[in-house]
Amino acid sequence: MNGMKSGSTPDKPKHEWFSKLDTNGDGKLSPDELKVIDANGDGKISADEAKAYGIPEGQFNKLDVNGDGYITQEEMKTYGG
Repeated sequence: MNGMKSGSTPDKPKHEWFSKLDTNGDGKLSPDELKVIDANGDGKISADEAKAYGIPEGQFNKLDVNGDGYITQEEMKTYGG
């Protein structure tokens, strides 16, 4: 037995980079919190911006749902943003 009630699932673990960005600790990333990564201010996170912040390529690719090379606020919602 793992100590969890039947049918319950553990919360999705957040990565260190996410915890660092989530300055108010609400488990979500607001547009203001994402601005820290968005170096050029275009409202989306490029692979280079993510890498510079320490987001692993594999994690970036999972978050970039449509595969356009950017993470948008909408795509971040799938992670808790």
